[in-house]
Amino acid sequence: MNERNKPTSETLNAMRDEAYSHAVAAGFHADGHTQDHYFCLVITELMEAVEADRKDRRCTFNLDQIYDVEDDAAFYTIFQAKVKDTVEDELADTAIRLLDYAGYVGTRIDTLGSKVYTERPFTDMAYAVANILFSIDDVPIDTVITVAIGALFQWADRLDFDLTKHIEMKMRYNRNRPRLHGKKY
Repeated sequence: MNERNKPTSETLNAMRDEAYSHAVAAGFHADGHTQDHYFCLVITELMEAVEADRKDRRCTFNLDQIYDVEDDAAFYTIFQAKVKDTVEDELADTAIRLLDYAGYVGTRIDTLGSKVYTERPFTDMAYAVANILFSIDDVPIDTVITVAIGALFQWADRLDFDLTKHIEMKMRYNRNRPRLHGKKY
């Protein structure tokens, strides 16, 4: 696996803390939802990635061109025009939802889970990640979260993009969004 998709535990836990902190500030934990609710939102992001793949929406924009843009309004505009709603963006959203839930339940991410067979077709891979979440009755929650996040990093590697950078950029984008990102929940 490419080094860019092998984040350290420090990086993963910093992203977990930021994702959870933003979710709390944005109101995503105000109503005390169930685990099923949070996992449903993870699966929703996976399905948005499938839809982006079906529409062949890939991010071909070099993120380095906006990584250091200091003006938040300019960053937001460029991100929305060049990155938002692509496969990479939706898989970053999936990871952010999992990182947020890891923060919510207090999971420390020290290692990523076992190898998932990433040579599967896109839809099969999306189902494989969702299926990890369905194993919750048989596997401890910490393991479920780390295996699912690990699968996303392996998948990003196969798709040849830097998931860590996409997560960081999406979290920056999210900081400029309204409460609940303008949604009901």
